[in-house]
Amino acid sequence: MAYRVPSSIRVETDLTHEEKRLIQERAKLKAQLRQEYLRQLTDPHKHGSGGYLFDPQMMRFQAARSHSMIFEHFRPTPKGGLQFFAATFLPMLVLGYFVYKDRVRIVTPSPVIKLPFASFLLKPLTCVSLNSFQRASLVNRKVTWCL
Repeated sequence: MAYRVPSSIRVETDLTHEEKRLIQERAKLKAQLRQEYLRQLTDPHKHGSGGYLFDPQMMRFQAARSHSMIFEHFRPTPKGGLQFFAATFLPMLVLGYFVYKDRVRIVTPSPVIKLPFASFLLKPLTCVSLNSFQRASLVNRKVTWCL
């Protein structure tokens, strides 16, 4: 059973005879344009593989629509700018601050214990707690007690 497009004109409307005639003419023109479009779309000799039909009016319509609706879903506001900053740059700055503070803590020499700098790189400082006697014996020696 073929699909039938329902009529856009109802019998019980309050349209005049002239308005109904204009609506019917527009519907007829629309049907003719649709048939022509489908004929061109399925013509294997015109488009090679078929399927794509360049319609300059459609391109103009899409270009005008996209250009006029740039801010349909997005409007730049101060709140949006702050959200962008908080989601993009703030995590990098916070991470950079913590890495910097950790490196400064590692690089600054301790007044109590003198250990070579290489012994602290990529090793946690909280893995072993030393008493004063152990600290004194580790001065100027290579440390291997941290994993």
